[in-house]
Amino acid sequence: VAWLPEFYQAACGIITHSQADAGCSQFAFQRELPWARNISNEANRLLVLRQEWQSAAALQSHVKSEHAQRFNMSLTDKSLLVCPPSLTLFGPALSLEDLGKIASHARAAGMTLPPVPAPAPAPRPTSRSSSVGG
Repeated sequence: VAWLPEFYQAACGIITHSQADAGCSQFAFQRELPWARNISNEANRLLVLRQEWQSAAALQSHVKSEHAQRFNMSLTDKSLLVCPPSLTLFGPALSLEDLGKIASHARAAGMTLPPVPAPAPAPRPTSRSSSVGG
């Protein structure tokens, strides 16, 4: 894959600088593993850049930093991406209680929600008997 060395160099640079940024809790690339619906192929690799920041201000500072701008420009200027990059912000993991609150608010707003599927029954232990005879 011809673009890989250039991407590797840019990725190493952004990781080194970003992990040193104030408020950076996590900054790491993850690659897609082979599975039935994978998108990666010999020509293209699906990567996710997972970032965790201690505050919105820390993230904003990082996005405006010289090293983040340089990384973004290298991706686009050198055509290292198959599609435009996107940034999505996520909160912490949702608990069952959090999900219930979201559903309650949706119902209160008049949204129709699909029924929640019942949990799958736990597998029953199988007993095997063997007889030893003589």
